Amino acid sequence: FYDQRVVNRLFAYAKPHERLMALAAVGVLFYTASALATPWIIGYGINRFMKAGSLSSLHIIAAVYFMVAAIGYVANYVYLVSVARVAQRVLFNMRSDMFRHLQGLSLSFYDANEVGIIMSRVQNDVTQLQEFLNTVVVSTADILSLVGIVAVLFWMDVPLAGIAMSTMPVLIVIMVLWQRRARQRFLAVRRAIAIVNAGLQENISGVRVIQSLRREDQNLRDFDRRNEGHLDASLRAARLAAFLNT
Repeated sequence: FYDQRVVNRLFAYAKPHERLMALAAVGVLFYTASALATPWIIGYGINRFMKAGSLSSLHIIAAVYFMVAAIGYVANYVYLVSVARVAQRVLFNMRSDMFRHLQGLSLSFYDANEVGIIMSRVQNDVTQLQEFLNTVVVSTADILSLVGIVAVLFWMDVPLAGIAMSTMPVLIVIMVLWQRRARQRFLAVRRAIAIVNAGLQENISGVRVIQSLRREDQNLRDFDRRNEGHLDASLRAARLAAFLNT
């Protein structure tokens, strides 16, 4: 799900890396342009030379095609490497800030919160942010490519483009409605996995006491109950995601 407040706080960590982000933006623009130009070059070569029987000039089109493909490869490499560096530095700074924050919290906070839940929020939630950043890397190029394709489609055939884009309002409404429900479902998954990790941490750290009191079966049932709660939350989120994909 998308939360603008979280995104704004995340981009605050990326602000010190403006040069790398600018380099990534230039790279994705060149990569998108090369991806859009490639089919046009192929089509131009077929319509202009192959249909006319002028095969002797195809080497020019082939040279242009490979040059554009090379530019796209280099631009995509620069884009991916730049964004990956920014993402890893953001995660590094975020983990450092979280550790520093945890060191300054009071003892009463640790008395009221389970260690396993704290560890789960620090580790698993940051991992989810890493997956989000990786998704942004791929989605940005896809969105720019889609915008370029739509622009070319309108340039080539306006009525056909209008028919193709007529479903966009319906898709936007579905996305808005889906996002409201997705926020609750995916937050429930994060809470459920935190509860599972808290139970795992408690049972491992207290295994001597558990075995001395012969509570293995009871603790196993308690852990299964927590694990089933996480399974149910994950299945509900997966069904909601599957509905959107269909």
